[in-house]
Amino acid sequence: MTLVIEENLMLQNAAPRLDPREQHYWIAGPRAGLRLFLRRLSPAPSTAGCVRPVLPVLYVHGATFSSGLSIAHRFDGFSWRDALCAAGFDVWGLDFQGFGHSDRYPEMEEVPDAHAAFCRTEDASATTCSQPGAASSLIIRTCALTIRIPAPVRWMRSIPRRSASASGSG
Repeated sequence: MTLVIEENLMLQNAAPRLDPREQHYWIAGPRAGLRLFLRRLSPAPSTAGCVRPVLPVLYVHGATFSSGLSIAHRFDGFSWRDALCAAGFDVWGLDFQGFGHSDRYPEMEEVPDAHAAFCRTEDASATTCSQPGAASSLIIRTCALTIRIPAPVRWMRSIPRRSASASGSG
């Protein structure tokens, strides 16, 4: 999968920033020729001088609202994304194909009766599950995450050392 990062606001990629620090990413989706949109908001730089690891969170929206209308929408000036950033998380929001600023399926431009249903139950899991997978791959590369697997634990039978008095000498 080719990583496409576009910071310019070309007409087809125009996505308003919901926060001045918000970054936008378009990546190849699982369906050839269609791109997925992700928005990212990292925590503000700490003024306390302490350094702690910043862990990413990927928000995957439901069937009704895109990421901009769910995790990033501010009620009384504060969103769920703002709360996660304040807690130190690097927050990513994915727009599924056909939602928000991700590319729409070509069939969505036609009248519904012009074609058969294009996302049936049997193919939904393969297509829908691969979209968060593509987003996760971008996040891992962008955040330079490494998955650390602990070394295997070696169990040894504990054998007490014999003291000089217990060995019969003395």
